[in-house]
Amino acid sequence: MVTIALLAASVEHDPPPATPILERREDAGAGYELNFVQLWVTTPGDPERHKVQILEYRSTQPGRRPAVIVTPMFGGRQPIARRLGPALARRGIHAAVVLRAERYLVGDAPPERLERVLRTAVIDRRRTLDWLAGQPHVDPQRFGALGVSLGGLGTALLCATDSRIKAGVLVLAGGGLETLIPSSRERRALEFVAAWKARGVDASALQAKIKAAVPSDPLALAGSLDPARLLFVTARRDEDVPFANQQLLWKAAGRPERYSLPTGHASSAIYAPWLAPLCLDWLEAKLSD
Repeated sequence: MVTIALLAASVEHDPPPATPILERREDAGAGYELNFVQLWVTTPGDPERHKVQILEYRSTQPGRRPAVIVTPMFGGRQPIARRLGPALARRGIHAAVVLRAERYLVGDAPPERLERVLRTAVIDRRRTLDWLAGQPHVDPQRFGALGVSLGGLGTALLCATDSRIKAGVLVLAGGGLETLIPSSRERRALEFVAAWKARGVDASALQAKIKAAVPSDPLALAGSLDPARLLFVTARRDEDVPFANQQLLWKAAGRPERYSLPTGHASSAIYAPWLAPLCLDWLEAKLSD
């Protein structure tokens, strides 16, 4: 099995140029323009190439600017991306939102599928970095990443395996998937556990299956994370990404700086007007000249 850990070294060599198969302007606003980009990507270990779709909020500030990969809930045209993209661009930081390719859990699909989804999600974002690095408006020495919930999980893997990321913000991200998934109250996790239970696989057996099938767990790769380059946001009443699993990842990452919210998963949104500017301030400071 090809794991993310085994793929990490490839970024140190010269990757092939990431040439868009589609690039068009979609919109513009104060301080940014919005572009839609598609790239062909091949995940090592998979025979078929696939398309990666990117919303690029390109800052109109002059010169080569830093860029941040934004992953809310593994992509998607979600409200959080629509807020963070323009907010970053107005600060002079390009934002590349990688859109969702597939669900992380589906029915009673084997846990090996989750390994492939995680691996593909990271490769998609690394190829997005390759594309950004070749753009004349981007400073390839100042890359950051920001992920929320499942997007935070993927962002943790990206930060652990790609040395180009100089600053990462992980919001409601957890590790230890063999316990996270069976104890999560998120709908698709509940459906996944129920489907396996209907096949006679109890929680402990499912945990063993997940642990054996998914080596690309953020907890397993946390030793490669630099706590000085990370900001965590955790929620103490979270049941979708259980707080215990958020704590596991935070501790394994070296106890980096964090904000700890007294909320659940969805209810943490009430802190967004206060929290988002703090996270963007942190990114801006880390990616400054």
